[in-house]
This record gives sequence, structure tokens and C-alpha cells, in this order.
Amino acid sequence: MLHDILAFRHQLNSVSKGLAEMMDVTQHQFEILMLVNHFGGGPGISIGEVSAKTHRVVAYVAAETSKLVGMGLLTKHQDERDGRRTLLRMTPEARDRLAAIRPFQCEVNDVLFSALTAKDFAALRSIMQKLAQCGQEAQTQIEYRVRQHRHAKA
Repeated sequence: MLHDILAFRHQLNSVSKGLAEMMDVTQHQFEILMLVNHFGGGPGISIGEVSAKTHRVVAYVAAETSKLVGMGLLTKHQDERDGRRTLLRMTPEARDRLAAIRPFQCEVNDVLFSALTAKDFAALRSIMQKLAQCGQEAQTQIEYRVRQHRHAKA
């Protein structure tokens, strides 16, 4: 089973990389743009929320979002309700680029999940949310063990 998961991960990675290239951004920038597009309606989505959803550290997300701002694809503004938070929104340019690839993205997504019924897809989504949490805990544990290993070798 693990090998099937790894194979699908590589396939998803390849698809994501291709879609990112079609938008002239990196794969991680594409992931951020997709999250901002999905969750950034209304006032926007915070860098911390993007960090939590991508399972990446805030500093990395902040650096990548700054690049996207520089490319004219995101805007940053202060949250009117909480001035400590910076919110992200897509620019018209980003929406145009996303609209240009959307037909191909939908076609590829349909192929990616063509073996699943709607019920299967809902179950997979639930399972993946649980596995992402377990994966985060496993990542924390292995990082701790690696630090111990390095310390023991020093």
C-alpha cells in the first residue's frame, strides 16, 4: 500500500508541477495560489492559515507569498478586524492565469480520480485529512530522532 501511495504522490507532483509551469510559477507557489483562491474569498486568508493548510513553516510561506506579491499575483493587506494579521487575496492577473488553465486542470483532475465514486471520493477526503495529521506527528517525531542521532554522532 505504501508504494501505491508513493506512486500516486509522484503522479500528483507531476500534475501539480505541470499546472504550475502553465501559470509561470513554482509548484509551491501554485499550491499557495490554489489555497488563496479556494479559501481567500471575502477578506482573504492569512499567511498562518496557508501555512497550516500546506503543512509548511510560516517563514517559508511568507517568503513565497512575498514573491507572488512581487509577481503581481497576490495582494497583502491588514485584517480590518485584527491588525496583527496579514491577509492574502488573488489579483486579477492571478485569476486570469488560473482561468486560462482551468479547463485543463478540470480534465486532469477528472482523470486522476476517475476510479472513484462520489462516495469513494468523500471517504478518501476524510481519510486524507486524518493521515495529514498523523503525518505531521510522524514528521515531528522523526525530526526529533534525527536531531538525537546527529547529537550522538557529534
